[in-house]
Amino acid sequence: MNSWLDVVAGVVLGLLVNEGTEISPWLAHKVLRWAGAIQQPGRAAEFAEERSATINSRPGKTFKLCTALGFLLAAMVHRAVDPGTTARSRRLAVLRLRVLAAIAASGLYAATWGLISLFLGKPSLSPMVSMGLALFVVAMVVFHLPLQTPKAALYYGTLPAILMSLLWIGADFTAPLVIATLLAPVYGTAQAVRMLLRDSRLLARIASVVAIGTVITATAVVQLETMPPHAVFPFSLGMTGLGLVGGLCVEIGLLLIEHVENEWHDMGVTPPAAIRTHGRD
Repeated sequence: MNSWLDVVAGVVLGLLVNEGTEISPWLAHKVLRWAGAIQQPGRAAEFAEERSATINSRPGKTFKLCTALGFLLAAMVHRAVDPGTTARSRRLAVLRLRVLAAIAASGLYAATWGLISLFLGKPSLSPMVSMGLALFVVAMVVFHLPLQTPKAALYYGTLPAILMSLLWIGADFTAPLVIATLLAPVYGTAQAVRMLLRDSRLLARIASVVAIGTVITATAVVQLETMPPHAVFPFSLGMTGLGLVGGLCVEIGLLLIEHVENEWHDMGVTPPAAIRTHGRD
């Protein structure tokens, strides 16, 4: 019975994949129209026509659909962070921008923990969900805190990490202590990296942050994989390293916020001073 079900499921799945691939170009242009309706109401057809050449130039049918979905996502983000014309709409736009940036940061951190658990041979959704949610909350707090000078950023990054490392002396592996160690250097790390990369282009800054985070993550994974059982110091050191990675994820969120606020500035739109803390100085 199970063999028949497997055969039927395989045939149905094959048909779905084949038909889905065939309709991908048609669906891509439909998605492009939806993106135009969201980003430029009243100009959906013109929006789609201007970007059709980009869709058609993509090799493969599925890649065309992925490109159109990228336009749709960009349109949704553009609509979400539209500053509007009133002070209230601008406040809401800033809040939505920070929520989206926090989602991006926490999503990256959750994905990092998923890869870590996979490399350690213990794949689990629990660390992804818990650390993603924890970093989302921390990111929202960081986005509302003021900018720091390089010296202050270094202080806020190293002192909490050192204090948390000292708490590991004679301590057991408890979840609250692990989470606190991971989140301790986030604020200072994000601020310090932002100050170091502030004169670079957005994509170059994000690429630099991802490269640094990849190196630190790989080092921390090796540290955790090779440490002796119940070795407190190597474990706390690895957790601190992964805390730095969390700070780098929040830094990507800060870069996105700064980029959008700078675009607002170029448009002559300035959000209320009480909530504008991450744009141009």
